[in-house]
Amino acid sequence: KSFEINTINIPHFSVYENDSPASIAKKAREYWTIKNGPIDNLVELLENNGIVINYININEKEFDGYSCMLENFYFIFINPDMPADRLRFTIAHELGHLIMKNEDTPYPKCDEEANNFASEFLMPEEDIKFELINLNCEKAFYLKPKWKVSMAALIRRAFDLDVITKSRYTSLNVQMSKLGYRKNEPNPIEKEKPTLFQEILMHTLK
Repeated sequence: KSFEINTINIPHFSVYENDSPASIAKKAREYWTIKNGPIDNLVELLENNGIVINYININEKEFDGYSCMLENFYFIFINPDMPADRLRFTIAHELGHLIMKNEDTPYPKCDEEANNFASEFLMPEEDIKFELINLNCEKAFYLKPKWKVSMAALIRRAFDLDVITKSRYTSLNVQMSKLGYRKNEPNPIEKEKPTLFQEILMHTLK
Protein backbone atom coordinates (compact mmCIF):
# COMPACT_ATOMS: atom_id res chain seq x y z
CA LYS A 1 0.00 0.00 0.00
CA SER A 2 2.94 2.33 0.56
CA PHE A 3 4.25 1.81 -2.99
CA GLU A 4 2.68 3.50 -5.99
CA ILE A 5 2.99 1.92 -9.41
CA ASN A 6 3.18 4.80 -11.85
CA THR A 7 1.52 3.09 -14.77
CA ILE A 8 -1.28 0.54 -14.46
CA ASN A 9 -2.43 0.18 -18.02
CA ILE A 10 -4.34 -3.06 -18.51
CA PRO A 11 -7.19 -3.50 -21.00
CA HIS A 12 -10.23 -5.65 -20.27
CA PHE A 13 -12.23 -7.49 -22.90
CA SER A 14 -14.98 -10.00 -22.23
CA VAL A 15 -15.55 -13.43 -23.75
CA TYR A 16 -19.15 -13.01 -22.62
CA GLU A 17 -19.64 -10.46 -25.39
CA ASN A 18 -19.12 -13.08 -28.11
CA ASP A 19 -15.46 -12.14 -28.42
CA SER A 20 -13.08 -15.07 -28.91
CA PRO A 21 -9.88 -15.37 -26.82
CA ALA A 22 -7.82 -15.07 -30.02
CA SER A 23 -9.62 -11.87 -30.99
CA ILE A 24 -9.07 -10.48 -27.49
CA ALA A 25 -5.34 -11.32 -27.75
CA LYS A 26 -5.17 -9.33 -30.99
CA LYS A 27 -6.92 -6.40 -29.31
CA ALA A 28 -4.48 -6.57 -26.38
CA ARG A 29 -1.49 -6.43 -28.75
CA GLU A 30 -3.08 -3.46 -30.54
CA TYR A 31 -3.86 -1.74 -27.24
CA TRP A 32 -0.22 -1.98 -26.17
CA THR A 33 0.96 -1.19 -29.74
CA ILE A 34 3.04 -4.35 -29.90
CA LYS A 35 4.73 -4.63 -33.27
CA ASN A 36 4.16 -7.66 -35.48
CA GLY A 37 6.02 -10.85 -34.73
CA PRO A 38 7.43 -12.26 -31.48
CA ILE A 39 7.35 -10.42 -28.17
CA ASP A 40 10.98 -9.94 -27.20
CA ASN A 41 10.56 -9.68 -23.42
CA LEU A 42 7.13 -10.57 -22.09
CA VAL A 43 7.96 -9.91 -18.43
CA GLU A 44 9.26 -6.43 -19.22
CA LEU A 45 6.17 -5.64 -21.30
CA LEU A 46 3.79 -6.57 -18.49
CA GLU A 47 5.80 -4.89 -15.75
CA ASN A 48 5.94 -1.68 -17.82
CA ASN A 49 2.14 -1.75 -17.79
CA GLY A 50 1.85 -2.24 -14.04
CA ILE A 51 1.55 -6.01 -13.62
CA VAL A 52 3.64 -7.34 -10.74
CA ILE A 53 5.26 -10.67 -11.62
CA ASN A 54 6.88 -12.79 -8.93
CA TYR A 55 8.56 -16.18 -9.18
CA ILE A 56 7.74 -18.23 -6.08
CA ASN A 57 9.09 -21.61 -4.98
CA ILE A 58 6.37 -23.53 -3.19
CA ASN A 59 7.64 -27.09 -3.75
CA GLU A 60 4.45 -28.01 -5.54
CA LYS A 61 4.93 -29.71 -8.91
CA GLU A 62 1.30 -29.19 -9.90
CA PHE A 63 1.57 -25.40 -9.57
CA ASP A 64 2.43 -23.46 -12.72
CA GLY A 65 0.98 -20.03 -12.12
CA TYR A 66 -1.71 -17.91 -10.52
CA SER A 67 -3.03 -14.41 -11.19
CA CYS A 68 -5.17 -12.05 -9.16
CA MET A 69 -6.00 -8.45 -8.39
CA LEU A 70 -5.46 -7.22 -4.82
CA GLU A 71 -5.91 -3.65 -3.61
CA ASN A 72 -6.07 -2.51 -7.27
CA PHE A 73 -2.72 -4.15 -7.98
CA TYR A 74 -2.38 -6.90 -10.59
CA PHE A 75 -0.23 -9.91 -9.70
CA ILE A 76 1.04 -12.96 -11.57
CA PHE A 77 2.80 -15.61 -9.47
CA ILE A 78 4.84 -18.19 -11.36
CA ASN A 79 6.68 -21.41 -10.54
CA PRO A 80 10.29 -20.65 -11.63
CA ASP A 81 11.22 -24.34 -11.92
CA MET A 82 9.63 -24.51 -15.38
CA PRO A 83 11.74 -24.14 -18.55
CA ALA A 84 11.79 -20.54 -19.80
CA ASP A 85 9.63 -21.30 -22.86
CA ARG A 86 6.89 -22.90 -20.76
CA LEU A 87 7.24 -20.13 -18.20
CA ARG A 88 6.54 -17.47 -20.85
CA PHE A 89 3.45 -19.33 -22.05
CA THR A 90 2.21 -19.63 -18.46
CA ILE A 91 2.64 -15.88 -17.93
CA ALA A 92 0.69 -15.21 -21.14
CA HIS A 93 -1.97 -17.69 -19.94
CA GLU A 94 -2.34 -15.83 -16.64
CA LEU A 95 -2.42 -12.52 -18.52
CA GLY A 96 -5.36 -13.91 -20.45
CA HIS A 97 -7.21 -14.53 -17.18
CA LEU A 98 -6.54 -10.95 -16.04
CA ILE A 99 -7.61 -9.34 -19.31
CA MET A 100 -10.68 -11.53 -19.87
CA LYS A 101 -11.55 -11.75 -16.14
CA ASN A 102 -12.73 -15.27 -16.91
CA GLU A 103 -11.34 -16.70 -13.67
CA ASP A 104 -13.30 -14.39 -11.37
CA THR A 105 -16.01 -17.05 -11.47
CA PRO A 106 -14.17 -20.14 -12.75
CA TYR A 107 -15.93 -22.37 -15.26
CA PRO A 108 -14.81 -25.45 -17.25
CA LYS A 109 -13.50 -23.60 -20.32
CA CYS A 110 -11.67 -20.72 -18.60
CA ASP A 111 -8.24 -22.40 -18.82
CA GLU A 112 -8.80 -23.45 -22.43
CA GLU A 113 -9.70 -19.84 -23.24
CA ALA A 114 -6.57 -18.59 -21.48
CA ASN A 115 -4.47 -21.04 -23.53
CA ASN A 116 -6.07 -19.80 -26.75
CA PHE A 117 -5.36 -16.24 -25.69
CA ALA A 118 -1.72 -17.07 -24.90
CA SER A 119 -1.22 -18.82 -28.26
CA GLU A 120 -2.45 -15.85 -30.27
CA PHE A 121 -0.73 -13.30 -28.03
CA LEU A 122 2.68 -14.98 -28.34
CA MET A 123 2.25 -16.47 -31.83
CA PRO A 124 -0.11 -14.24 -33.87
CA GLU A 125 -1.75 -16.18 -36.68
CA GLU A 126 -0.99 -13.55 -39.32
CA ASP A 127 2.71 -13.55 -38.46
CA ILE A 128 3.47 -17.20 -37.78
CA LYS A 129 1.14 -19.27 -39.97
CA PHE A 130 3.36 -19.20 -43.05
CA GLU A 131 6.40 -20.23 -40.98
CA LEU A 132 4.60 -23.33 -39.70
CA ILE A 133 4.01 -24.83 -43.14
CA ASN A 134 5.68 -28.26 -43.44
CA LEU A 135 6.60 -28.12 -39.77
CA ASN A 136 8.79 -30.90 -38.42
CA CYS A 137 10.86 -31.28 -35.25
CA GLU A 138 13.96 -29.76 -36.85
CA LYS A 139 12.05 -26.71 -38.04
CA ALA A 140 10.39 -26.33 -34.61
CA PHE A 141 13.88 -26.46 -33.06
CA TYR A 142 15.01 -23.45 -35.13
CA LEU A 143 11.76 -21.50 -34.70
CA LYS A 144 11.83 -21.91 -30.92
CA PRO A 145 14.39 -19.15 -30.09
CA LYS A 146 12.70 -16.74 -32.49
CA TRP A 147 9.23 -17.05 -30.98
CA LYS A 148 10.47 -17.95 -27.47
CA VAL A 149 7.93 -20.73 -27.03
CA SER A 150 8.42 -24.46 -26.75
CA MET A 151 8.65 -26.81 -29.71
CA ALA A 152 5.52 -28.48 -28.36
CA ALA A 153 3.67 -25.14 -28.41
CA LEU A 154 4.74 -24.53 -32.02
CA ILE A 155 3.52 -27.98 -33.05
CA ARG A 156 0.20 -27.41 -31.29
CA ARG A 157 -0.13 -23.97 -32.91
CA ALA A 158 0.46 -25.47 -36.35
CA PHE A 159 -2.32 -27.97 -35.72
CA ASP A 160 -4.75 -25.37 -34.35
CA LEU A 161 -4.16 -23.18 -37.41
CA ASP A 162 -4.80 -26.15 -39.75
CA VAL A 163 -1.29 -25.97 -41.17
CA ILE A 164 -0.63 -29.63 -40.34
CA THR A 165 -3.04 -32.54 -40.30
CA LYS A 166 -4.10 -34.43 -37.21
CA SER A 167 -2.02 -37.44 -38.25
CA ARG A 168 1.10 -35.27 -38.69
CA TYR A 169 0.39 -33.61 -35.33
CA THR A 170 0.21 -37.05 -33.69
CA SER A 171 3.35 -38.19 -35.50
CA LEU A 172 5.34 -35.13 -34.37
CA ASN A 173 4.27 -35.67 -30.77
CA VAL A 174 5.37 -39.30 -30.97
CA GLN A 175 8.75 -38.16 -32.31
CA MET A 176 9.05 -35.62 -29.48
CA SER A 177 8.42 -38.38 -26.94
CA LYS A 178 10.93 -40.76 -28.52
CA LEU A 179 13.59 -38.05 -28.54
CA GLY A 180 12.93 -37.29 -24.87
CA TYR A 181 11.79 -33.76 -25.67
CA ARG A 182 8.61 -34.06 -23.63
CA LYS A 183 10.59 -33.71 -20.43
CA ASN A 184 13.60 -31.77 -21.65
CA GLU A 185 13.51 -29.83 -24.92
CA PRO A 186 16.76 -28.82 -26.66
CA ASN A 187 17.71 -25.27 -27.62
CA PRO A 188 16.66 -23.63 -24.33
CA ILE A 189 15.89 -19.92 -24.18
CA GLU A 190 16.96 -17.48 -21.49
CA LYS A 191 14.60 -16.98 -18.55
CA GLU A 192 13.21 -13.47 -18.24
CA LYS A 193 13.71 -11.80 -14.85
CA PRO A 194 11.05 -9.71 -13.10
CA THR A 195 12.25 -6.57 -11.31
CA LEU A 196 9.09 -4.74 -10.18
CA PHE A 197 8.40 -6.96 -7.17
CA GLN A 198 11.98 -6.45 -5.99
CA GLU A 199 11.54 -2.68 -6.31
CA ILE A 200 8.40 -2.85 -4.16
CA LEU A 201 10.18 -5.00 -1.58
CA MET A 202 13.17 -2.70 -1.38
CA HIS A 203 10.88 0.33 -1.03
CA THR A 204 8.99 -1.21 1.90
CA LEU A 205 12.26 -2.09 3.67
CA LYS A 206 13.55 1.49 3.58
